[in-house]
Amino acid sequence: MKYPDESKKSTAAGDRNPTSLVSLKNRELTFVENWARSYPYNRYRNYPVISKIQATKTLTDAILEPEPTALLLWCRDGLMPTGLVRIVDLPWDSDLYKRRIGRITHLCGDLTAGGLRRLLMKTGFDHLSVRVDASDLGTQRMLTQIGFFMADSILTYLSHPTSGEPPEQPMVTRSRKPRRYREYEPLDRDRILKLTSQLYAHYPGRYSADPILREHAVDRYVRWAEKYLDGDADKIWVSELNGRVVGYLAFRYDRRLYRSFGIGCYGSGLGGSRGGDYYGLLQYALTHTKDMSWQCAEFDTQIDNYPVHRIYQDLKLEYVRAEYTYHLHLS
Repeated sequence: MKYPDESKKSTAAGDRNPTSLVSLKNRELTFVENWARSYPYNRYRNYPVISKIQATKTLTDAILEPEPTALLLWCRDGLMPTGLVRIVDLPWDSDLYKRRIGRITHLCGDLTAGGLRRLLMKTGFDHLSVRVDASDLGTQRMLTQIGFFMADSILTYLSHPTSGEPPEQPMVTRSRKPRRYREYEPLDRDRILKLTSQLYAHYPGRYSADPILREHAVDRYVRWAEKYLDGDADKIWVSELNGRVVGYLAFRYDRRLYRSFGIGCYGSGLGGSRGGDYYGLLQYALTHTKDMSWQCAEFDTQIDNYPVHRIYQDLKLEYVRAEYTYHLHLS
């Protein structure tokens, strides 16, 4: 499997100072490694195709990844690190909402509500978000104590070689009209952007749940679609009805997993379908993406999106993760 713009992958599970990661003092690096090994809520812990060693190294590398806007905020007892908060700027969102928006990617170690709030108040952000494992009650309690509020809840399903083949015959769609499925073509762009604005006009996601972000929630999804159409997606499938695009599904592979271990794990990004044919589109994507030598594909949806849960279950996808997204207004 060949992916664009990827350097040669490493399969080593314990390189202490890979050249592609940020440079830390030994005590800081040891703290990150020890925390990652003991962290009970690793997002890949229920993925059959990813070992515990691989999941741990992927978590460590994610913390140390040298993103240009990443901030590493340390809590210390003397010289010894006791906690770490990693935050990245979201310039794309900041430009849309005209305020500085960031995302907390990791909360590590022994953090207190007061200590965390003091760190965050010094960053200059107006708005922060963080996604937390549903089982991590301690972190959720700490976040709510300093003003974070829950903005959405996400369940993740996985398709992988042992989760079973999807049924050959799709369920009957609401329209009962046959669709044609194919790969995205540049001529589809305007139609997909218009379709996105229609599909997400009343979507109950985290942007519409946040009073500060609600006004431009649809614009946010349209910009997301533009980003995928401009090359950020690795594969886009569309469905047609009478020659008109009525649905699409974008895939993007997990670059960190591939760089480290050669594991091809695709994630569903933006997508949707009109007329009740999401099942057929997803089934087609799963069947034809297998030609791309992938080991697994993951799909997210809101916890209360029961029709989509039933589709995932009918297609033999396996439930692997539940997370909550929290937002904080700092300005």
